[in-house]
Amino acid sequence: MNIKRYFVLIFLFLILFSCIKRREIKVESEKNTVEGIVSEFVQGLEQLDVEKVLGFYNKSPNTILIGAGDEFFRGYDAVENYYREFIPSLSKWNNRKFVLIEPKIRILDGVAWFNSQLKLNYQQNEKPIKNDARFTGVLIKEEGTWRLVQVHLSLSSP
Repeated sequence: MNIKRYFVLIFLFLILFSCIKRREIKVESEKNTVEGIVSEFVQGLEQLDVEKVLGFYNKSPNTILIGAGDEFFRGYDAVENYYREFIPSLSKWNNRKFVLIEPKIRILDGVAWFNSQLKLNYQQNEKPIKNDARFTGVLIKEEGTWRLVQVHLSLSSP
C-alpha cells in the first residue's frame, strides 16, 4: 500500500513541475512576441510608417494614447487621427534612429504591459539631437493576436 502512495505522490509531483515548466516557456515565448511587437512599433515610428504603427493597435473605443503634457486621445479614431498628423511631422527629424532600451514586460491572463526608455537620435536643421522618452503601454491578446490598447510616450526636452 505504501509503495502505491509513493508512486502516486511522485507521479503528481512530476506532473505538477512539468506543467509549471511549460507555463514558464509559454510566458517567455509570449514576452518575446510582445517585445517584438513593441520593437516593430518603434521601427514604424522611425520609418514614418503610419499604417504599420496603426496596425498594432486594437480598433476599440477603449484604446488610449497619452502623450507629453495634456495630450490624451481616447478611442481608436482619435489615436488614428493623432498619428496621421504626428508621424509626418517627424519627417523634419533627419537621420532618425530610435532605440528601445531594455523593455520590461509583464504578462498575466491575456494582458501584457511594458515600460522602457526610448533613445531618440536625429538631426534637426543639421544639428544632431539626442533625446530620451519614457515609453509604456498595455496590450491585450484577442483571438491569438496581441494588440495595443494603451500607449504613453513622453519626450523630455532636447
